[in-house]
Amino acid sequence: MRNSILFTLRSLRVFFFVVIPLALAAQVPDITVTGIVLNGVTGEPLPGANVVAVGTGTVTDIRGQFSLLLPPGSIVEISHIGFTPVTVSAVGEPIIARLMPAVLRGEEVVVTAGLTEELLQSVTSSVAVVGRAQLVKLDENHLQGVVESIPNVHYAGGTSRPRYFQIRGMGERSHYAGEGPPNFSVGFVMDDVDLSGLGMAALAYDLDQVEVYRGPQSAVFGPNALAGLIALRSVDPGNEFTVTARSGLGIHEINRRGAAVGGPLGKNLAYRLSYHSGYGNGFRENIARSSFTTNERDERMMRAKLRFTPSPRLYFLGTFFRTVLDNGYDAWAPDNNILLNTYSDDKGEDSQSTDAASLRAKMLLTERITLTSITAYSETDLTHSYDGDWGNDEFWAADPYDFNAFREGWQYKFFDSNDRHRATVTQEFRIASGGWVAGVYGKAMNEKDDATGYLYGGDATEMTSDYDFSVSAGYGQLQLPVGDRMMVKGNIRVETNAIRYDGTAAGYDIRGQFVTLDPVNYNTDHTLVGGKGSVHYKLNPNATVFG
Repeated sequence: MRNSILFTLRSLRVFFFVVIPLALAAQVPDITVTGIVLNGVTGEPLPGANVVAVGTGTVTDIRGQFSLLLPPGSIVEISHIGFTPVTVSAVGEPIIARLMPAVLRGEEVVVTAGLTEELLQSVTSSVAVVGRAQLVKLDENHLQGVVESIPNVHYAGGTSRPRYFQIRGMGERSHYAGEGPPNFSVGFVMDDVDLSGLGMAALAYDLDQVEVYRGPQSAVFGPNALAGLIALRSVDPGNEFTVTARSGLGIHEINRRGAAVGGPLGKNLAYRLSYHSGYGNGFRENIARSSFTTNERDERMMRAKLRFTPSPRLYFLGTFFRTVLDNGYDAWAPDNNILLNTYSDDKGEDSQSTDAASLRAKMLLTERITLTSITAYSETDLTHSYDGDWGNDEFWAADPYDFNAFREGWQYKFFDSNDRHRATVTQEFRIASGGWVAGVYGKAMNEKDDATGYLYGGDATEMTSDYDFSVSAGYGQLQLPVGDRMMVKGNIRVETNAIRYDGTAAGYDIRGQFVTLDPVNYNTDHTLVGGKGSVHYKLNPNATVFG
């Protein structure tokens, strides 16, 4: 027993005083690993690159440099977003790491509103595209919310929903009765239907893509797109049966409901039906009327689409939609209060009802030549009315206004209303082969206005107007390749516009007598010729420049 204890003590003495010191003496100390990370293509430093080893890590500084304390031989991984990572071994000498750019493959974006379908990277115009995935993520009721996410695109705020758009500062802000013919600087098209100046119809449910052409497009789409074009396309019928639905509730009585269903109806036929409705009380309290709904939004849309492909050479896509917006309009207050209280005693209205249909047909005449026909018709009734004095007798009689109608001899009370009816039919034929396109376009539009209120600076209290607006145009487009990387593209368009106007007005003269003003009648027409040339150069498979 005694010998065993002595042996154990001797063994522990050897372990603590011989083995451990020898092991500590043999341990290799950590080394400081330094280096620089460079862009493998440009040779420039890469700040913010991740430098990671087991149990530790750092990022490169603004000069692309890093420093780490590591055991010799440690494996170091160096990475950066958009570059292929590399691994190196920790040594005493400085590390020079060159990261090569990585190609991040995404879904190809196809622009469809032009004369031909093109990949977004091949379009020689400034185009913003909001695809279906992003539209679902935005989850907006109306194009209004989508436009707010697109740079250089704005809308006028004088209606319950945007009707008039501006691109890069150009575009109408209003189109009241008497402000001229229905010809706009920013074109607006939904499912091949021209709704320029009627943007309220753009409820966003079941949209597939929104395309915004920024800058002059008159050589391609005519003067109606002088500042640009906004084109909306809804989801087309598919070959598989699908059902989607959406609902939502919120404060201020917000209530949203939507559903879409579609699929095949046999070998050559497919359909899609969608419906959406939304309501909100408008975020205002009208003190004079004791109401929370004078600025309400009550909006509905129904759409039906049918695709028919009787043969591989023939394709038809028919679309019908109806939008109804029964919106109030009570947005302003003389005191501009932060409580969103209003005082108007006359109820405003900003409503629009649109019925529209379009038919797009494609026929493959030969293996290289395609004939396209696009027919569209729309009919819209809208009312825009508002309390022009924004108040009531009690409000204007109180401090600080102190308006006394009896003393002044007249009542401070105004109400403006404009009822409008527009009917539009368009027809386009387009033939394309390889790099060239040629086509003809025609449009006939009639717009009638019936307005009352403070008109022509007070000279009239009621007026009617009747516009007949017709367009006929021919256009062409040619693309010529120059070598393997360059493409030259040219457009030309010749268009004739004819406008006929008949207008009447009446009001009170200085003696207070109601008189009819002289009618206004005129006919005018003009021819416009426009052209556009561009050069498209491919730097590499993923980058192009154009001018």
